[in-house]
Amino acid sequence: MRKKLIFIALIVFLVSVIFVYSADDTVVSFFTDTVKNDFNLTLSERERFSVRFHASNSFDKLDIFFVSVKGSSKVKVSLYRWEGKLPEGQEALESREFSSLNKSYASFDFNEKEKGEYLLEVEVVAGTAILRKSQYKRSQVDLYRNGYVEGGSIDVKLYYTSKPEKDLEQLSSFHPPKHTPMPEPEYKMDEFAERIKPDTWTGVDGLGRTLPLYSNIKKGKNDRIVGIFYWTWHGELSKASRARNITEIIKKYPEAINDFKHRAWEGYSGYHHWNEPLFGYYSTNDEYVLRKHAEMLADAGIDFIAFDCTNGSYTWTESYMTLLKVFSEAKKDGVRVPKITFMSNFAPIDATWNLVKQLYTELYRPGLYNDLWFYWEGKPLMWAYPHTIPEYDDMGSEILEFFTFRYPYAEGIWPLDENYSWGWSGYYPNKGYVKKNGVYEQMPISIAINHGGPMNNPDAWGRAFSHSGYESSYTYGGKTTLVHSKMENAIKYGIFIQEQWDYVIEENPKIVFVTGWNEWVAIRHEEWGGYENAFPDQFNDEFSRDIEPSNGELKDNYYYQLVANVRRFKGVSRPDTYKRKNTIDIFGDIRQWDNVEAVFNHYTNNTKKRDHAGYIGTYYKSDTMRNDIKSSKVAFDDEYIYFYVETVNALTDKNDEAWMRLFIDVDFTGVTPNWEGFEFVVNRTSPQDKCYVERSIGGWNWEKVFEADYSIKDNVLQIAIPRKVIYQNEDIPSFSFKWADNNCVDGDIYSFYTDGDCAPGGRFCFALNIGNVENSFILAAIMISVMIALVLIKVIVYKFKTRW
Repeated sequence: MRKKLIFIALIVFLVSVIFVYSADDTVVSFFTDTVKNDFNLTLSERERFSVRFHASNSFDKLDIFFVSVKGSSKVKVSLYRWEGKLPEGQEALESREFSSLNKSYASFDFNEKEKGEYLLEVEVVAGTAILRKSQYKRSQVDLYRNGYVEGGSIDVKLYYTSKPEKDLEQLSSFHPPKHTPMPEPEYKMDEFAERIKPDTWTGVDGLGRTLPLYSNIKKGKNDRIVGIFYWTWHGELSKASRARNITEIIKKYPEAINDFKHRAWEGYSGYHHWNEPLFGYYSTNDEYVLRKHAEMLADAGIDFIAFDCTNGSYTWTESYMTLLKVFSEAKKDGVRVPKITFMSNFAPIDATWNLVKQLYTELYRPGLYNDLWFYWEGKPLMWAYPHTIPEYDDMGSEILEFFTFRYPYAEGIWPLDENYSWGWSGYYPNKGYVKKNGVYEQMPISIAINHGGPMNNPDAWGRAFSHSGYESSYTYGGKTTLVHSKMENAIKYGIFIQEQWDYVIEENPKIVFVTGWNEWVAIRHEEWGGYENAFPDQFNDEFSRDIEPSNGELKDNYYYQLVANVRRFKGVSRPDTYKRKNTIDIFGDIRQWDNVEAVFNHYTNNTKKRDHAGYIGTYYKSDTMRNDIKSSKVAFDDEYIYFYVETVNALTDKNDEAWMRLFIDVDFTGVTPNWEGFEFVVNRTSPQDKCYVERSIGGWNWEKVFEADYSIKDNVLQIAIPRKVIYQNEDIPSFSFKWADNNCVDGDIYSFYTDGDCAPGGRFCFALNIGNVENSFILAAIMISVMIALVLIKVIVYKFKTRW
């Protein structure tokens, strides 16, 4: 019995030895770790790592060792037949996704492949992946990372179907070609979008400042450019930081300003908001917010945004990629979205090379969203110091040729290079950068500056600060306002930046760069710049540098100040004049409108469904888009003004709350009683047999003045209003108007930004025969007529009262 057991054991041993020997004969390792020199190679999302080999026999499996693919991370492994170049658009022979790997091989098996040259590619679909790598190269195996030759070897095993005569065949000769930037794509818009002209829209802000039009500026559009600083860091910061509002904290505990240990701060020294943004304490991964930004920046005439990457090598990839996706969609909907660039560190440090390399790998080399890249001197602009980018490195030399570089200059950090430096922050009298043929390339301006220390130091230059005793004035509602630093509520008027705008418009550089749009947060330091409890970059309403509207006292005042000055700097489109009369039967054929001149198109898909976390402790959820307004038209004859509005889909029930309201502004001086500049509203009360035309008697207080005919046909609403009802007695009518749906229930104009739809957005209005130089005398006559009529009405009322 014992002999029999020994015999069986011997047979088992011999079989196993034969099996192992046979298996080893058919397996070839691409890894070289004879002296245990392996190390971890981390790949980020969208990175690709490729292995080129020449199989000497047929094979049916490849094993790839992963140190880690954890959590939600995911990789795609693909096999390509080698066709003399790295695959771009080539269909893979085999492909499979893997996740949840920890110090193990991903077994990639498939139907038998014939001998020949192949490429194995690992792409990180989500998260990160870690491979095992050796610094020593495996002969007859080439590696490529994101299209560039990579040294060393990688832990991969090739499984032949039978024992080969030799491990691998010789590889064909190949070296990746250098990438060069494609020519700047033409910024094309379709015919519908070409009729969307934000720089012809009218508007009056909450301070009574009206937007300049062509008749004021008398300057057509020029080739000048405006950029603005933009922060994508709220995607990552919002995941780790709770919403904390400095302004609200200081209101409650004013003694806490310079007390780091005051209980008001709850012992937290991380990121704090200077106030609450209009869209809440949002994440820059929230597509609802990003779409709103796309439209607001486009409507303001901003040409490019520069992402802040000035801290280490953080690129905030998830947020900027989400933004590019949303901006690309918005562009297809007719929005002239700003283009993008990146601003890197304020000195040539090693982190700059890492940052630029990452951006090039993730975005520029693959050509992603190339129609949204901002170009300068024929190449994409990279706002970074190139000094630490190695010329001897394949990728480094390619990057140096791919971009136009401008150096992000900050006073006192790195010496100025007059040939390449651009500033990011400015103050009056503003410095110009890179002067060529007597003209500066670029001049920066700022909302406020942390002069002399942090933003909460007494010497900081806030929103109301002026270097020269700056003054300006404007008239609205029969009142002239003198603007200066010592006036009440001076911080609402943007005196510090207006002084700079006036200066740079006079200097007329090629580019004005504005700091900034949406930084919002600053870290609290126990000591910084010699001050205790310091907030270096943002502090409160006065000592902060964002233009994006807030839910605090500043509201949207700085946004319309931006719009006004961009128009002054860049000029505006010459508006059309509409003189031809058309009589419309609003109950007749819709095709009557086909030959009407006054057509005002607007963006669609602009209020996205919102369902996204903000900073810790906040969550935003809304779905308010109801009637998506696509186009408006206006016609007139001697008796009536006819209004037409078209939506993407069939109109909802007319009894819905805040349904399809028409706001009309006929008095551009603001003298006539109005709500936010509008003297008339239609459909504030849901229409029945007629729709109701109401006139403001001051603010959101209205009186009915007429019951007008209207018709609804599928997705088109038409209204006919007698000209005299809305003071249109001249031969050529002239007024501003906007349509709004599912917002402004109780007279909250800021819901025009956040809820439902309105065309155009925010406080903007379409203009019928306004801003035309040839019609300016008509406008003056209308205003004089209105004012005389109001005086006569007051006289009559006074006599009537005294008589009785």
